[in-house]
Formats: sequence, structure tokens, C-alpha cells
Amino acid sequence: MGVRWDYFGVQHNGNPNLDSTWYAPGVGFADDNLGAYLRNGGLQVAPGSPVGGLWKPDWKDFAPRVGVAWDVFGDGRTSSRGGYGIGYDRNFGNVTFNVIQNLPNYAVLDASGAIMTNNFGPLSGGAGTVALPQVGARIVDPDLKTAYAHFWSAALQRAFGRSLVYSAEYSGSKGVNLYSVSYPNQIGFGNFALGDPCSGNGDCVSQPNANYGEDVGYRGNQGFSIYHSLNNRLTVKNFLNSGLMLTVNYTWSHAIDNISSTFFEAGGQGVASQYGNQNITINNGDFDLGLLDPYNPKLDRGDAEFDVRHRVVLSGNWQVPAWKKSGRTLSARMGALPGGWSVNPIFLARSGQPFSVFDSDAQTLDLNIPRAIFVGSFPLRRNTFVATPSPDLYQIITFQPTQIAHAPNPLVPGGMWLSAMSHRDLFRARGSGISTWPYLRTPGLPNALPCNCVPNSSMFSTMRTFT
Repeated sequence: MGVRWDYFGVQHNGNPNLDSTWYAPGVGFADDNLGAYLRNGGLQVAPGSPVGGLWKPDWKDFAPRVGVAWDVFGDGRTSSRGGYGIGYDRNFGNVTFNVIQNLPNYAVLDASGAIMTNNFGPLSGGAGTVALPQVGARIVDPDLKTAYAHFWSAALQRAFGRSLVYSAEYSGSKGVNLYSVSYPNQIGFGNFALGDPCSGNGDCVSQPNANYGEDVGYRGNQGFSIYHSLNNRLTVKNFLNSGLMLTVNYTWSHAIDNISSTFFEAGGQGVASQYGNQNITINNGDFDLGLLDPYNPKLDRGDAEFDVRHRVVLSGNWQVPAWKKSGRTLSARMGALPGGWSVNPIFLARSGQPFSVFDSDAQTLDLNIPRAIFVGSFPLRRNTFVATPSPDLYQIITFQPTQIAHAPNPLVPGGMWLSAMSHRDLFRARGSGISTWPYLRTPGLPNALPCNCVPNSSMFSTMRTFT
């Protein structure tokens, strides 16, 4: 057992007067009162802020670890293991680094106009001045906590005879205060989240803070996750005295979260990226980041983008017997050529990754598209297999127009997202598998033997993939 203490320093510029983020004194934790945090706060240079920096330092990140192993019968053939711990994770990369784009030293805005040679573009204003329009911001919760995860495990292993070993291994984790990105200052959130009345003609176009643009990207601790897995492993050594070792793994796992990628990390890594496109399902269907509703983070609770429910791996290693002649071993030089070879087959199969289906016809927020609402029964997995004009690209799930309701969220005060909206990552892509049969040559060839062989390298292999 033991304990680890982590401290991750607060990010800062070499010139701290270039750092600025959003502060709202007296509001409390931004995650808990996000609407008031936006409405009552504003951008401020970090050294003069209430916390004296971009966010408060977190000095209380203590991570205990405990593990236990037990020889159940005292004969070295049955073991039981278990453990528990906590691990912390620093904030990272462009998620917080791009606060450099905030006022008063920098501004990000949309300004239409003709292309100009002047670096100030439409803001050049000729002989006069042009007022700065609404600008966006990249803001970090000044009470930002260090994300962490509980993790625990248990395993039971049993040896049967000299060649057979079976083990069952469970692993679990729970992510807390995970880093998140969202856009809480969009037009309509002032009505929907803060209760501002809509205009007389029913237009719900209020912003939490109208002094800034819609692309105020909030970095907070609104993410969470839970993970469970059970792996069953069977190992056979020297099968039937043939020199063959076989290992079979079957893993069941389930990963649940409300945001699988804090920033763009997963935008090009998911299901669709395998075919040359970003995975549009990860970032709310509009290549935008984060949560569909930052005022209700649980709305996006669903299977993680990387959730693979079933996975089977079969691997082997067969030491090919050395060739002999007339009962006598060949000379050292000639015997080196046929000796030392092994065959290492691998077979892997897994179930498909999840994805969401969005309905742009029901979009009311500018930066987020709601997930589709379906009428009656609808397929969750393959129900068709139709070729498209693109090579090797097939349509595997087909929805009829009558199956989608196209019901928007009107963003009225006191309203709610429709309960019939499909869950995040409800649908499943096809599973896949791969098998390989590499032949490997072990080291030991005499130096004088003319050969371009590389020790432990694959000499040749065959491969078969299938879906």
C-alpha cells in the first residue's frame, strides 16, 4: 500500500499580463451555476483577478494505492489478486492554452467583408475607427479541479496440471471531474437556461451574456465516466507435447461517459475516420465540441465513443522442429537454416463501435445539432447493405423519412429536451476481425551465412481481414 501526491502547477504565460479568462466573484463554482457565472462575469487579466491566476492551484491531490495477492491453497497453483487506487490527470494542450486568444490582448471574431490587403481587414475603417463587434472567448473555470479516476481490479488464476492455466480478471474505473468543453453562451440559452422571456412573436434569442459572441468555449469539470470489464484467459503450454503454446482471451467491457474527447482529439479517430472522414458523430453532429447542453451534462450520458463490448483474441506460438537427417543432427552451419523457426498465428475479432444519429432539420442552437427523435421501431444495427458510389463504402443502416419526427427544442423558459430524443451513441457500426499467420526466424544464424535476415523479424506473412 502507499499514497502518491500530485501537484500540477497552474498554467501561465511568461508574461502573466497576457493571460486572461472569465471571472464572476460571488457566484461560486461555475459548473454548479453556469448561467449566473456567464451573466455576471467577464474577461479579466489573470494577475488582477480574484484568484490571482488563470485558476486556483489544487494542492489536495492525494492518490492512495493498495494491492493484495493471496496464494489461496499455499501450493502456488491458485492465486487471487486485487487492488484499488486513484489517479490524477493534469489539464493539457490546446484545451486551456488557447486562452491566449482572449481580450484585452487578442480577439476572435467573425467579420464579413471583402478580402483586403490591410491586416486589419474590415476593421481598418479608413480614416476613422470601427467598433469591435461581439467577440468569442476561451474561458476556464477559475475553480478548475484536477480530474481523477478511481480504479479497482480483481483477478483469480488457477493452474491445472503442468500446461493449462485459466484466469478471470475484472477491472473497473470511475472518472470524476473530467475536463470538458461546451458552448453555454449560444442564442436561446438565455431563455432556456436562465428563464429570460421570449419576444412577443415567440423568438427565443436571448444569450446569457450578450456582450460576447456565441463561441464562448467553456472549459470545466463537467465530464464523468464509468468502465467495467471482465477478461477470461486460457493458456495452454506445449499442447500435446508439440511445442505449441495457445492463448485465448475473451473480453467483455462497457464504457459509459458523457464526453469521450475533451477537444478535437477524437474528431478524426473514430468510426468514420477509417474511410477518410472525421467522425461527425463525436462532436455533436456539426464538427463542434463538447456537450449538447452545458446546463445539463447528464443529457449526453451514453456509451463511450471507444466502447467495444466484445473482443476475442486467439494467439499461438509453435516452435517448428529442427530438420534432422538419418537420425543425426545436421552440421552447425547447415542446421542453423532449418532450425529456430516459429509460426505465430493471431486471430482477433471485436464488436462494432457506437455512434449517434443527428437531425439537422430540428436544429435550434447555432453550434449544436440535437440527436434524432424516431417514430416507432427503428434499427440499431445493420438492416441493409447497399453499395455507394465511393469504393469500399456501404450503407449499412437505412432509416425511412417517416421514422424521424423532426421535433425541435423551442428553447422556451422552463422547457426541456424531448425525452424521446435518441440516446448518445445508441447505434452500432459493424464488428470486424483480422487473422495473421506470420513466420518468424529467431536469432542464431552464423555470421558467415550469406543472408539479409534480421533477427526476430517477420520473414513473410499472410493476412486475412473480414467484417
